[in-house]
Amino acid sequence: MRRVWIFAAAIALSALVSAAQNAPTSGPFTISGVILSATTGAPLDRAQITISTAGEEESQVAEAVTGEGGAFRFDHLPAGKYALAASRRGYIASRYQEIGRAHV
Repeated sequence: MRRVWIFAAAIALSALVSAAQNAPTSGPFTISGVILSATTGAPLDRAQITISTAGEEESQVAEAVTGEGGAFRFDHLPAGKYALAASRRGYIASRYQEIGRAHV
């Protein structure tokens, strides 16, 4: 199986988490990025992206499917810590949160 790579998303998520820790608790905030193949670096369309609250009691916040070019975007998020997961048929799913990327 090939790996899904959440490189651009991971950078956006890190920036959001850092900004959220220093910002008031009201938003709106945005997390956006591009899902890439870890093998080829090519953008992946039709990848399933899930964003959840991070921590022991996770709850799913939203889902999206990447478009052409592998892009996704979550708008109007409250300040906080989030976990981001990406999967696509034929690829190993990948998950990212503030502590780093992990393969699931």
